[in-house]
Amino acid sequence: MEMGLSLKLIQISDPHLFAAIEGSLLGMNTLHSLHCVTELICQQHKQIDCLLVSGDLSQDGSVASYRHLQQALEHFNCKVLWFEGNHDNPASMQQVAVAAGYLQRVVCAGRWQLILLNSQVDGAVFGQLDESQLQLLEQALQQQPELHTLISLHHHPLPMGSAWLDDIGLQNAAEFNAIVQRYPQVRGVLWGHVHQHSDRNINGVRYLSSPSTCVQFKPSSAKFALDNQPPGYRWLTLHDDGSIDTGVGRVSGIDFSVDLAGTGY
Repeated sequence: MEMGLSLKLIQISDPHLFAAIEGSLLGMNTLHSLHCVTELICQQHKQIDCLLVSGDLSQDGSVASYRHLQQALEHFNCKVLWFEGNHDNPASMQQVAVAAGYLQRVVCAGRWQLILLNSQVDGAVFGQLDESQLQLLEQALQQQPELHTLISLHHHPLPMGSAWLDDIGLQNAAEFNAIVQRYPQVRGVLWGHVHQHSDRNINGVRYLSSPSTCVQFKPSSAKFALDNQPPGYRWLTLHDDGSIDTGVGRVSGIDFSVDLAGTGY
C-alpha cells in the first residue's frame, strides 16, 4: 500500500458466492449482487489503497466460488486482503488466495497497522478466537505501539440487539475486548457476519459492522429476519492522526429479488 497522509480502505463482506454463477441465497443471485457493489465502488472511489473482504466469501466452500471472487476484484489496482468466515472452506480458499498474497494477517502502511483475525470455528456458526489468534493480536500490538491500529474479524464482538445473531457472535468477546482496551493505539474494530451496519464508540475505539454484498439482516430482530435494504459496502479513511472517517454505500436503482419469508441461511 502506498504511504500518504491517509489510507483509503474499502470493506466488502459476506458475498456468499457459489460455484454456479446462478447460485442464489434467499432468492438473491450473490455473484450478480457482488458485481453491482463493485461497480458502485468503482464509481464512487477513484483511489483505493486496500480492499478487505471480511469473511463468508463463499456459501458452498468451492474453489470455483473463490475464483469468482478473485475475478470480480481483479480490476482493482490496490492491495486485496481476505479472511475466513464461518461458511468458508479454508483449504479451497487457500488454493486461490495464497499465491495471490491475499491472506496476510498483519499489514503496516504509513501510520497504520491492520490486524486481521480468524474467528472461524470448524463446523460452527458462532465464532471464537483461539489462543494462536489472541497471541497474534497481542504480539502485533506490542511490536508496533507507535502505529494506529485497525483490527478486523468476521464475527461480532459486541451485541447487535438481535437475539438470534448474538447467539452466533464471538464467544470470547470479553477476552478480545479486554485486549483491545489495554492498547491505546487501537482505533477501530471492524467486522462482517451480521449483514447490517452499525457504528459505536467505546472508550475512543470505533466499533463498526457492515452490510453484506448480498442479502441484509433486519436489525433488532429476535428471530431470523431479512431486511429490504439493498446490498452495500463500507469505506474508511484512516488518517495520520488516528481518526477514522467512514460511511456505507448501497446499490440503488436495481430491483433485487429477496425471499423476505426466509427462515435461515
